[in-house]
Amino acid sequence: MPGWEMLVDALRQLLFALAHHMNGSLGASIAVTAAVARVLLLPLTVRAALAARDHQARVLLLKPHLDALKTKHAGKSGDLAVATAALYKEHDIPALPKGTLITALVQIPLGAAIYQAVRTGLSAGTRFLWIGDLTKPDFALTAVVGALAALGVGITGAMQPSGANPAGISTYTMAIVSGLMTVFFAFRLASGIGIYWAASSVVGILQPVIVRRIVLRRGG
Repeated sequence: MPGWEMLVDALRQLLFALAHHMNGSLGASIAVTAAVARVLLLPLTVRAALAARDHQARVLLLKPHLDALKTKHAGKSGDLAVATAALYKEHDIPALPKGTLITALVQIPLGAAIYQAVRTGLSAGTRFLWIGDLTKPDFALTAVVGALAALGVGITGAMQPSGANPAGISTYTMAIVSGLMTVFFAFRLASGIGIYWAASSVVGILQPVIVRRIVLRRGG
C-alpha cells in the first residue's frame, strides 16, 4: 500500500536524521523516537484508561446480578452471553469502554509503522551501548524489556480499584507472567526492536501513575 510505505519510509528517514544529530547512534535515535511517540499518545491512552476504569467500576456494581446470571445459565455459555448483554444494555453500559476502538485505530498502526521502520532500517554490525549488533537479539536487553513489562503490569494492577480483578489472579502473578511472555517474544527479535520496546515501556509506566493522580484529584 503506497500510503503505508510512505509512512514507514518517512519514519525510517526520521530515524536516520535523528541518528545524524546523535553522533550517528541509531540505537539512541530508536529510543528517542519510541519515547516521543509514546508521549504524544499519552493524552489519548490516558483518556482511554480513565474510560476503562469508569466502565470497570460500573460493571462491578452489577456483580451480584452477573453472579446470579452465571448460576442461572451455568453450562450454557450462549445464554449467559445473551443475558449479560441484555443486563449491560438495561444499565446503559457499552460492551467496550468509550474510546477503545479509536485508541486502537491510532496506536496500533503507528506502533506497527515504527516497528517496520526500525526493522528495515537496521544494518548488520550496528552498535549501541553494550550491544554489538542491533540486528541480533541481546539477552541483557531482553531481560530489561521483560522487567519493564512486569513493572508496568505491577504498577497498573496495584492502582486498580478494589475488586477489579474478577478472575482472582494476583497482581504479582500477572506481572511475572507478563514479564516471562515478553522475554519469550523479545528474545526472538532484533535488539533494535528491543530498544524501541524498552523506551516505549518506560514512558508507558507513567500512564497508570497519571491515571491514578487524575482519579485522586476527582476524589475517586
